[in-house]
Amino acid sequence: MRSFMSLLFGDGSYRRLIKVLFLGAASGLTTALLIALVSRLFADSANLETSDLLQYSVYLALLVLLSLSLDLAAKWYLCRYGASRHRELHTTFSSIVLNDSLRHTEKIGMARLITIYAEDMSVIGQALNLFANIGTSFFVVLGCLGYLAYISFSMLCVTLVVGLLATVGYRRIHRESRRLAAEAFVYRDRHVSQFKDMVSGITELKLNSKKRHQYINEEYLPTVHEHEKRYVKFMLYHLFANAWVQLTVFALLISILLFIAFSSFTTAVLGPFLVVVLFMRSHVTGLISAVPAWSRAGVALDRMREQGYIELHRARVLNQADHQSVFGSSEIALSVEELIWSYTSEVDDSMFQVGPISIEMNSGELVFIVGHNGAGKTTFAKLLSGLYACEAGRLLCNGVEVNDENRTTYNELFSLLLSDPFIFDRLTLANSTEEDTYLDNKSDVIDIEPNDAEKRIAYFLEKLQLHHKVSVKNQRLSSTSLSHGQRKRLALLAAYLEDKPVMIFDEWAENQDPEFKNVFYKELLPELKSRGKLVIVISHEAQFFHLADRVLKLDASATGATSVVEELIPTDQQQLS
Repeated sequence: MRSFMSLLFGDGSYRRLIKVLFLGAASGLTTALLIALVSRLFADSANLETSDLLQYSVYLALLVLLSLSLDLAAKWYLCRYGASRHRELHTTFSSIVLNDSLRHTEKIGMARLITIYAEDMSVIGQALNLFANIGTSFFVVLGCLGYLAYISFSMLCVTLVVGLLATVGYRRIHRESRRLAAEAFVYRDRHVSQFKDMVSGITELKLNSKKRHQYINEEYLPTVHEHEKRYVKFMLYHLFANAWVQLTVFALLISILLFIAFSSFTTAVLGPFLVVVLFMRSHVTGLISAVPAWSRAGVALDRMREQGYIELHRARVLNQADHQSVFGSSEIALSVEELIWSYTSEVDDSMFQVGPISIEMNSGELVFIVGHNGAGKTTFAKLLSGLYACEAGRLLCNGVEVNDENRTTYNELFSLLLSDPFIFDRLTLANSTEEDTYLDNKSDVIDIEPNDAEKRIAYFLEKLQLHHKVSVKNQRLSSTSLSHGQRKRLALLAAYLEDKPVMIFDEWAENQDPEFKNVFYKELLPELKSRGKLVIVISHEAQFFHLADRVLKLDASATGATSVVEELIPTDQQQLS
């Protein structure tokens, strides 16, 4: 509950909340005044004349209209407030994920992030939407208590004592329900993650009935059942809480009857008191019914806070790259000095370390990174591109050290084509200021105007042998549902159009057919190099190593640390032999 309240009041948005709370207060107090008028009418009913009835009718009509108008206005503004906060949660969380370190995002995992965005945000949104009714109900109850004090202060004291005892019992029920809600969230996240694995491995499960049976019956279904069990218990405690409220109301009525029986109070106050208490009952129940939703929202917020999303209630602006780059011109000189990055496995506590590494790379170079599987080649590529922050050592670009302040700008220098790329259907073009010159397959020079996007895209589609598979309209791809190798070519198309000074290829050619693999290594890479780019290729294909200017081998030692060793480049004759 505390976490949810901090979400509502934790930043500047509370000013909007206070404004709409005034409307809720006015609506609730007007409704309470209406109930007071009804109870007064009930108490005086035996002595009313025609003129009194007409007067009461006018008062009732005015108060009903005023109460309904204020109630509608309060709920409308409170609903708008809840919707805006819900929208801010989605956009702020998206901003945090994009600003977060890649390593932390990978550690949390896609399944958990999707669950937060789709499920947890929905839980929080539902709790926010309840706030519209709760605000009005709170002030109705407050106004009714004020009227009870007017009727009889002693009866108000009895009401508060019974209410206090009821609150103590309710808190014990609520504490247990919150624990069950937290456990239910854990199992929900687990079976969502298992469902993601099921979809990812659906081919293997379809081809192996034993594996399918084991996964469904021994892993997935037990988790779903555990989630169901805890959620049902959570809702059962919620039902207990509602029953406790109903019991409290009748306990209050019995207490008042006993109080009047053993005191000198007249029974004339009993009628108005009963009217007010019975009317309060529905609003108190409404307040109590919101507690489980707020509790679940609080659990969701606590879990997000535990996983590093502690600033969810604060607006954050995405880091923008500095177009007046601190790294100077498009000529790139990278220098790695004693760089170290380590990772401890959460499964067996084993240590994996890249470094210490010290190397230099410059624009116009074609550098191959080689080494056995698991040597840390992809990790090194992420370190070099600034996606991972090094634990020790320094990374310099054109003499400027890369740090958290300029990392976003540094990232803009790189295109990283991973072995399993994600393809956005909208292409992004570089901001060209001069005429760009490219080489076609016949080595003829063609000139492409920098603003002629369609011509540039058509040229690269043909160059990558995709023109018969994909069309582009308004810089959107007609399809990304291609073979793995063709999707890699789409990723290369996007990289060509973004035109970054450093391009890293991570096992890019392994799914290409032999003909296009030759085109990639013998035509595309030399062409990129000739255009002054720093080209870094992670590869196992030794038959093409002789094309590189340098071959750097990542070699793991007995301690698990990986270092870089520069190897001799084999000659063409060595390749033939």
